[in-house]
Amino acid sequence: MSKKPTVTLDAMRLSRRRLLTGRVAPVREQRLALNTLKTGRPPAGMLLASHVMRYAKKPLLPRGLVWKPDSSLLAAFGGYQFYVWAAAGDLRAVYEPLGPPTQGAVLAWTPDGRTLSFLNADGQTGNVYLALWDVAAPETVQEFRLGPEDVVYALAWAPRGNKVAVAIQDRVIVCSPTSDGRLVTSVTYPPQLPPGGQPSYIVAWSPDGQTIASAGHTHAVQFWEAATGRPLHYFPEQTKAIAAAWSPDGRTLAYLTGAVPPPTSGQQVPLTVVVREVESGRLLLSVPATYPAVPISDGREGIPLLQEGLTWSPDNRRLAIAGQGPTVQVWEVGSQRLLLTYRGHRAPVVAVAWAPNGRWLASASSDGEVRVWQAP
Repeated sequence: MSKKPTVTLDAMRLSRRRLLTGRVAPVREQRLALNTLKTGRPPAGMLLASHVMRYAKKPLLPRGLVWKPDSSLLAAFGGYQFYVWAAAGDLRAVYEPLGPPTQGAVLAWTPDGRTLSFLNADGQTGNVYLALWDVAAPETVQEFRLGPEDVVYALAWAPRGNKVAVAIQDRVIVCSPTSDGRLVTSVTYPPQLPPGGQPSYIVAWSPDGQTIASAGHTHAVQFWEAATGRPLHYFPEQTKAIAAAWSPDGRTLAYLTGAVPPPTSGQQVPLTVVVREVESGRLLLSVPATYPAVPISDGREGIPLLQEGLTWSPDNRRLAIAGQGPTVQVWEVGSQRLLLTYRGHRAPVVAVAWAPNGRWLASASSDGEVRVWQAP
């Protein structure tokens, strides 16, 4: 296979025409061929593909791992580079922003599946931008200014439309990109900030688009009305949630909670995976987990690992969880039964993602390795 030429990204900046520069780097092709297996359905846990993310010959700490809604592409973010694999083909592109590492530890597809969104920081001005990368036309990256935020923890798109919820340093805002390059804020939560603000490591939009879950002031999860910011109910744990995932039917929420250690310490501390019914708060599952002993030194020291540590099967029955050292556990929530422990990684797993077609699970470990394996 011939080597692809380097392409310089001259991305239009829709707000103030700021130029975002980067490049699609030449890469050694990695064929996944997940859709072309000839052996029938492989056994659960069978490795289908793997790849190690590297920058300057050093492994990258995974910060995002997301499937495209139609399961055709898998994207990963390693702090300095964005990888996109085609499920039935080659490594599509590696986008490498020029300049300092991107600020956010977030990566998400837009609801229509056309673009990848991430956060990009300007080291000179201190401004943070919401960036939209059209992977089908990798020369196209658009940016929308969020503002001079110190930390942006998470983002989540509404299931329909163009609204995005962003957890910034002391609150959550709901905003929409406009055709003239602005981000228009429609809701701020909480409307009145308590002393010290209300920072949240999580922001999760319900599948029906009506409710958002973020951190409460004194408890792990607070639910609020997406259209108005009106607070609803909350879940009682008093330690911060660092990851949250709605079940696809919107009836239950899984979240990972515990006392997060100082990010540069590399300290291992106990966490708990909790699954509750959203309306009643009834506890459905509780599983011990561990914050990995991996010091953070990638420019995102204020943002914890494991934010992508929970993922649901499309049928709402099973939950895959990281925070189990170099393994991934898959639980059947209704029966509280451990279905599978995947043991293919050599380093702590920090992100998991279940393909929307239900067939594949992707996992990423702190040594930069991304693996795709057969789901149970």
